[in-house]
Amino acid sequence: MSSDAVRTSRAVDRVQPQRDRLREAHDAFSAVSAGGDASASLAGALTVLRAAFAEHVEYAEGPGGLFEELLDDERLVEVTAGLVRLLAEHRRRGAELLHNVYAVETGSGD
Repeated sequence: MSSDAVRTSRAVDRVQPQRDRLREAHDAFSAVSAGGDASASLAGALTVLRAAFAEHVEYAEGPGGLFEELLDDERLVEVTAGLVRLLAEHRRRGAELLHNVYAVETGSGD
């Protein structure tokens, strides 16, 4: 497996646990705020949510983060697709050249 494939799978594997932590923190904050609990409970839930959101932003948007990895992967896909197009065009032009050079007109007779 290439290093690009390993890096991509790691990014995909890492995203779900991070998203789960953010979702759990959001759900806990929502439950506390909806229940009208004491301000200390609300402040604690908000602190956990703030930390989970900061982790999420750093993970996704920070240097070497998920967005950067996905953009790198997209560029790898674009390069590969471009190479496939160039090879197909080369093959088509080669086949056309061979046909034009070696094609024998059979309809004109001798």
